[in-house]
Amino acid sequence: MVRPPDSNARRFVFISHAQEDSAVANAVCAALESEGVRCWILPRDVRPGQEIGWVVSDALRESRLMVLVFSSSADRSSEVLNEVERAVKQGMAILVFRIEEVQASESLERFIGSGRRVVDGFAPPLERNLEALVDAVRMALRGIGER
Repeated sequence: MVRPPDSNARRFVFISHAQEDSAVANAVCAALESEGVRCWILPRDVRPGQEIGWVVSDALRESRLMVLVFSSSADRSSEVLNEVERAVKQGMAILVFRIEEVQASESLERFIGSGRRVVDGFAPPLERNLEALVDAVRMALRGIGER
């Protein structure tokens, strides 16, 4: 049974990902939302005609937690780097969901390196990894409380 999303609008989880990882990011979103955790994800949450940069900035301000779907593609993405940098500047908690066994580049590592929670999701099956991620997100959201 699918639970309705959390009614607290400030409980958004911002899902940052490279375009190449959209299938996994959408599975992350579906798994979280099926457990009542509201998510914000590109391109789903951008209406036609909206300026993506402004919409992303607003979504980051309203979010409680970022889930970074991390891969070599995400590591090379300037958009992902910008989103992570904004999240860090806002003091947002970041949870890293590694879908490839790769090291972060120096530019991204300085933002997601020490002190960030990492959930490894590269060993099959994806469903088991998503369950671990949902549990980690729930724990992180409980730890964040209201700002």
